[in-house]
Amino acid sequence: MHLLKHLITIPLPHHEECRFLMVGDDLTIYIEEVYDGWIAQHAINCHGEVLASVDEDFGRQPRPTLLSLPARGKKPTPPTVSRALNFHGPRQQGMREDERIADMVRPLSIESKLWLTKKLALSMPPFLLLGVAESHVLAEARLLTDEFVVCRRLRLAYALQQPKIGTDQQPYDYDTLVLYVAHLYNGAANDTELPVEQVFLDWPEVDLQRPVDCLVYQDHLFIAECGMDDKRASVHVWQIQRHPEVT
Repeated sequence: MHLLKHLITIPLPHHEECRFLMVGDDLTIYIEEVYDGWIAQHAINCHGEVLASVDEDFGRQPRPTLLSLPARGKKPTPPTVSRALNFHGPRQQGMREDERIADMVRPLSIESKLWLTKKLALSMPPFLLLGVAESHVLAEARLLTDEFVVCRRLRLAYALQQPKIGTDQQPYDYDTLVLYVAHLYNGAANDTELPVEQVFLDWPEVDLQRPVDCLVYQDHLFIAECGMDDKRASVHVWQIQRHPEVT
């Protein structure tokens, strides 16, 4: 068994995309940001102190020398075990009958629709939720032998009460909502879907909105979260406190 103790949330300079480059043996976090087509890289310790940083600065510092990574540490690896969760269904928006949307999505139970509507504070009635239109695993990190942390991008399809006209001048009566989640996954079970209560997991002391990358190293969990609107990208760090099973 294990518990997570939140240590720190480290805000990054920009408001867009980020990903881990590496975590060094001394737990220095190497992370890259991409914003407006420009790149920034930072080396930050677990106290939130910036040890080194390079930034194209919106083009004012073109082609800076990128950070050198240490020889020892942990780098991200592509998702493998949790790929069973990957699923691609209908388009972002369209006509329900023409596209047989009911056959294209992964359906949700009435209980799940009610739970999601409340959890996500959706303004729509629960019956308008049609199901999961897409699931894409962005990153995975092993916690225990068969237990992983995964970051996923989801799309939920929902019906419109009245058809609308899209930017392509075509009508649509369903749309999709993009969500980002981080949750635990049992690799031995090889599940293709999980209960919504497990997917929309509450993390200790952090409200994750756009988790996109994760690493586990030296009993620490690191999750990178992209920015949005007025919220900067950030790195969250937890200590994994492992306990023997009680017999």
